[in-house]
Amino acid sequence: HEMVKIDRLDDVLERERIALVRMMKIDVEGFELEVLRGASTLLSGKDAPIICLEYTKALIKDESDDAISYLKRINKYNFFQLEKSKNTISKLQRVTDKDKFRNDDNIFCFLETHLASVPEHLFIK
Repeated sequence: HEMVKIDRLDDVLERERIALVRMMKIDVEGFELEVLRGASTLLSGKDAPIICLEYTKALIKDESDDAISYLKRINKYNFFQLEKSKNTISKLQRVTDKDKFRNDDNIFCFLETHLASVPEHLFIK
């Protein structure tokens, strides 16, 4: 095993004086919730970024406290997945029930303000 230093994203953004993050891609092999918790200030604000999150049901330890539940609690994110899968080009479809997410797929998380500026043709109506 190798020791790895971990720093909270909120702390890195403050230290580096980064005021705006437009999008985040998170794929950290089961550590997604911890990454989100380390960015709570960023993610709870009105200018929170779009998030593309790797979602692997098999790695979720607590169904009531997973990445999707956390994002719902700290901001008004809407959740989407690709119509087909992450390996295929397809449109995004809204998912309102966590049980409908595919295992081991990308989840796209948007605030209403994001949806107003993203081209409609990217989504299933």
